[in-house]
Amino acid sequence: MNLKSYCKSYLAIALAAGLASACGGGEPPMPTIVIDAGQITSLEADAALLQVQDIAVDDSGQFWVLQRDQAPHVFIYSAEGELVDLFGEHGPARTQISLPYWLVKPHAESEAMGVWDVGNHKVMFYGSSGRLEEARQVDRSSRDVWGPIYEESYGRPLDMQRFGEGFLLLDHVEGLSRTIDYLRSQLIVLNRFGQKIDTLIDFKRHYADEIEALELEELLVPIPLWTTCESGELVLFDPFASRLHWYAPDGAEQASDTVPLRLQELRQEDIDRYLFHTFEHRWNLQTTRDLDTAVIERSIEDFMLNRFLEISTVEPYATGVMCGASRQLWLQEFVTGDNPLGYANSWLVHEPQEADLVRVEFPSTFRPLRISGNTILGVSTNAQGIQTGAWVPVPAVSTATLPGSAY
Repeated sequence: MNLKSYCKSYLAIALAAGLASACGGGEPPMPTIVIDAGQITSLEADAALLQVQDIAVDDSGQFWVLQRDQAPHVFIYSAEGELVDLFGEHGPARTQISLPYWLVKPHAESEAMGVWDVGNHKVMFYGSSGRLEEARQVDRSSRDVWGPIYEESYGRPLDMQRFGEGFLLLDHVEGLSRTIDYLRSQLIVLNRFGQKIDTLIDFKRHYADEIEALELEELLVPIPLWTTCESGELVLFDPFASRLHWYAPDGAEQASDTVPLRLQELRQEDIDRYLFHTFEHRWNLQTTRDLDTAVIERSIEDFMLNRFLEISTVEPYATGVMCGASRQLWLQEFVTGDNPLGYANSWLVHEPQEADLVRVEFPSTFRPLRISGNTILGVSTNAQGIQTGAWVPVPAVSTATLPGSAY
């Protein structure tokens, strides 16, 4: 049975059982926590940052902020939030940074903070003073990752995380240009020197049946989401089984848990928003002429007439993931009303073995990136588009003390 038929069958069963579903009815209210803008603490705005890619805290309590598209690429703030250093010249040289993607936190207090530089295929390690201590070449596939994938597909295509004594990296052995290509990728283990030593999960093999069931669908399909926790564990969210899998630093699976999420049908309005966004982006890439909405609408009509089967019929469960303490998992909701790619301001929080989820809604000016201790680190953006590193306290999440019904 293919995925389209499965959705229809699921809906029939759900309706027959009297269950509400986003495919065919309203959901009961979910317990919700609203984060107020007043809870946001911003770092000192001494620099006008754009395209902040990541923020992390080192063992001395300093905040590191990574800026992707322009130099200097790295900003260090004191534990009190004051800017103390900035560095990272742009370029291909050994001491320069070409395309910074993620901050790789140190294992121990004696180790340096790493910057994963996708452009130079290196992890650059810096001391707390900003001095470059070491640059390690990374062994990854040379297949292309299409540049505009960031603007046309949700997900983080080139994530790297600490894992055991080495690193984890999402590697795209067949290239990456469409959402479904995530399902053909591999989660590989690198040693401390950046050399590949194992394939932890081969998604193409693991999701062979799902890939076949998707047939021609290429866009907005569900993809696996993963991250590592401060405990050192890896957590993987399986979007087809709606299950979490936890792996120890030695690669052994430790536990699994079901997340109470339901299959939902992708709405036409979600598809319309996504397609308009995609064609608008391609128009801007290909021409300097003023935006012609009529041309975009004709392109969408042609696409729907000739290639509509490439659009998934099943809505992704989530578009992002964060890991809190004690295996608390945060999944970013898929909602196209906030963003054409589905990046919502709301996150669903799952506690191990809990039957209910809790929704946490963030201000539209704050974008969470990772959880560090009792804080959620992220980016605050003002009305002019200028960004600063920021954080909010992790809220106390308990379904027993919140109003609302089970999801």
